[in-house]
Amino acid sequence: MPSNWAGYDQAGREQFFGVIPIPTNIKNIKNGNNTVELTFPDTGGICKLCDIKY
Repeated sequence: MPSNWAGYDQAGREQFFGVIPIPTNIKNIKNGNNTVELTFPDTGGICKLCDIKY
């Protein structure tokens, strides 16, 4: 987990809520539908939103 995420201080939260950029090369983005897979190191991890910007 990076220490410079976008969002507020997470100290009072039970779960992380913020933005963590995941860099990718534009060559990985295809015309049409793309699939993003996330792996969490513990159980119960969820992702509410994935926004791809290039």
